[in-house]
Amino acid sequence: MRKQSILLAVLTVFLLFAGCTQQQTEDVQQQPAQVQLGKYEMESSEEPLPPYVILEEGQKFQMMYSAMMSYLPLGTYEVKGSDVVLTTEDGERRYTFRVDGDTLVFQKDKSSSVKLGKEEPVPDGAVFRLKQES
Repeated sequence: MRKQSILLAVLTVFLLFAGCTQQQTEDVQQQPAQVQLGKYEMESSEEPLPPYVILEEGQKFQMMYSAMMSYLPLGTYEVKGSDVVLTTEDGERRYTFRVDGDTLVFQKDKSSSVKLGKEEPVPDGAVFRLKQES
Protein backbone atom coordinates (compact mmCIF):
# COMPACT_ATOMS: atom_id res chain seq x y z
CA MET A 1 0.00 0.00 0.00
CA ARG A 2 2.82 2.41 0.88
CA LYS A 3 4.56 1.79 -2.48
CA GLN A 4 1.33 2.58 -4.31
CA SER A 5 0.94 5.86 -2.40
CA ILE A 6 4.49 6.92 -3.20
CA LEU A 7 4.08 5.95 -6.86
CA LEU A 8 0.81 7.89 -7.04
CA ALA A 9 2.43 10.98 -5.47
CA VAL A 10 5.38 10.87 -7.91
CA LEU A 11 3.04 10.42 -10.86
CA THR A 12 0.88 13.36 -9.72
CA VAL A 13 3.91 15.66 -9.43
CA PHE A 14 5.14 14.56 -12.87
CA LEU A 15 1.76 15.30 -14.46
CA LEU A 16 1.60 18.73 -12.82
CA PHE A 17 4.98 19.71 -14.27
CA ALA A 18 4.07 18.31 -17.70
CA GLY A 19 0.87 20.39 -17.71
CA CYS A 20 2.75 23.57 -16.78
CA THR A 21 5.30 23.05 -19.56
CA GLN A 22 2.56 22.53 -22.15
CA GLN A 23 0.72 25.70 -21.03
CA GLN A 24 3.90 27.79 -21.34
CA THR A 25 4.49 26.46 -24.89
CA GLU A 26 0.90 27.30 -25.89
CA ASP A 27 1.22 30.83 -24.44
CA VAL A 28 4.38 31.50 -26.49
CA GLN A 29 2.74 30.21 -29.70
CA GLN A 30 -0.35 32.38 -29.24
CA GLN A 31 1.50 35.70 -28.91
CA PRO A 32 0.85 37.82 -32.02
CA ALA A 33 3.74 38.90 -34.23
CA GLN A 34 5.08 42.44 -33.90
CA VAL A 35 4.33 44.35 -37.10
CA GLN A 36 5.99 47.66 -37.92
CA LEU A 37 3.93 50.35 -39.61
CA GLY A 38 5.21 51.64 -42.93
CA LYS A 39 5.69 50.81 -46.60
CA TYR A 40 6.83 47.31 -47.56
CA GLU A 41 8.11 46.82 -51.14
CA MET A 42 8.40 43.50 -52.91
CA GLU A 43 11.97 42.37 -53.53
CA SER A 44 12.99 40.92 -56.92
CA SER A 45 10.05 42.43 -58.81
CA GLU A 46 10.14 42.85 -62.59
CA GLU A 47 7.34 45.44 -62.44
CA PRO A 48 8.25 49.07 -63.31
CA LEU A 49 6.64 50.08 -60.00
CA PRO A 50 7.30 47.29 -57.48
CA PRO A 51 4.28 45.89 -55.65
CA TYR A 52 3.88 47.30 -52.15
CA VAL A 53 1.85 47.14 -48.96
CA ILE A 54 1.42 50.09 -46.63
CA LEU A 55 0.40 49.38 -43.04
CA GLU A 56 -0.98 52.46 -41.30
CA GLU A 57 -2.21 53.47 -37.86
CA GLY A 58 -5.73 52.39 -37.02
CA GLN A 59 -5.17 48.92 -38.55
CA LYS A 60 -5.56 50.32 -42.10
CA PHE A 61 -3.71 49.19 -45.22
CA GLN A 62 -3.13 49.99 -48.90
CA MET A 63 -1.80 47.49 -51.41
CA MET A 64 -0.65 47.79 -55.01
CA TYR A 65 0.55 44.73 -56.90
CA SER A 66 0.71 46.13 -60.45
CA ALA A 67 0.80 49.57 -62.05
CA MET A 68 -1.73 48.19 -64.55
CA MET A 69 -4.39 47.27 -61.99
CA SER A 70 -7.68 49.15 -61.98
CA TYR A 71 -8.54 48.21 -58.39
CA LEU A 72 -6.54 49.49 -55.42
CA PRO A 73 -7.07 47.23 -52.39
CA LEU A 74 -7.76 49.34 -49.29
CA GLY A 75 -9.10 48.16 -45.97
CA THR A 76 -8.09 46.95 -42.56
CA TYR A 77 -5.63 44.39 -41.28
CA GLU A 78 -5.27 42.24 -38.22
CA VAL A 79 -2.43 40.21 -36.78
CA LYS A 80 -3.29 36.54 -36.28
CA GLY A 81 -0.39 34.67 -34.70
CA SER A 82 2.55 35.10 -37.09
CA ASP A 83 0.34 36.30 -39.97
CA VAL A 84 -0.97 39.69 -41.03
CA VAL A 85 -4.34 39.38 -42.75
CA LEU A 86 -5.43 42.27 -44.98
CA THR A 87 -9.16 42.49 -45.72
CA THR A 88 -10.55 44.94 -48.28
CA GLU A 89 -13.25 47.44 -47.32
CA ASP A 90 -15.90 45.49 -49.23
CA GLY A 91 -14.82 42.25 -47.50
CA GLU A 92 -14.45 40.45 -50.82
CA ARG A 93 -10.66 40.12 -50.91
CA ARG A 94 -8.17 38.93 -48.34
CA TYR A 95 -4.38 38.83 -48.51
CA THR A 96 -2.22 37.01 -45.97
CA PHE A 97 1.43 37.62 -45.21
CA ARG A 98 3.68 35.87 -42.68
CA VAL A 99 5.64 38.33 -40.53
CA ASP A 100 9.37 37.64 -40.54
CA GLY A 101 11.28 40.46 -38.82
CA ASP A 102 11.13 43.52 -41.08
CA THR A 103 9.62 41.53 -43.96
CA LEU A 104 6.19 40.26 -44.95
CA VAL A 105 6.08 36.98 -46.91
CA PHE A 106 3.08 36.51 -49.22
CA GLN A 107 0.96 33.41 -48.54
CA LYS A 108 -0.78 32.65 -51.84
CA ASP A 109 -2.80 29.69 -50.52
CA LYS A 110 -4.42 31.90 -47.85
CA SER A 111 -5.02 34.88 -50.16
CA SER A 112 -7.29 36.17 -52.89
CA SER A 113 -5.92 36.12 -56.43
CA VAL A 114 -3.33 38.69 -57.42
CA LYS A 115 -3.47 37.81 -61.11
CA LEU A 116 -3.64 40.50 -63.74
CA GLY A 117 -4.74 38.79 -66.95
CA LYS A 118 -2.28 35.92 -67.38
CA GLU A 119 0.34 37.63 -65.25
CA GLU A 120 0.88 36.91 -61.57
CA PRO A 121 2.99 39.84 -60.32
CA VAL A 122 3.13 38.51 -56.74
CA PRO A 123 4.11 34.83 -56.51
CA ASP A 124 3.75 32.64 -53.44
CA GLY A 125 6.54 33.39 -50.97
CA ALA A 126 7.28 36.85 -52.39
CA VAL A 127 9.17 38.90 -49.81
CA PHE A 128 8.10 42.47 -49.05
CA ARG A 129 10.76 44.39 -47.11
CA LEU A 130 10.07 47.43 -44.93
CA LYS A 131 11.37 50.48 -46.84
CA GLN A 132 9.80 53.42 -44.99
CA GLU A 133 8.68 53.33 -41.39
CA SER A 134 5.65 55.37 -40.36
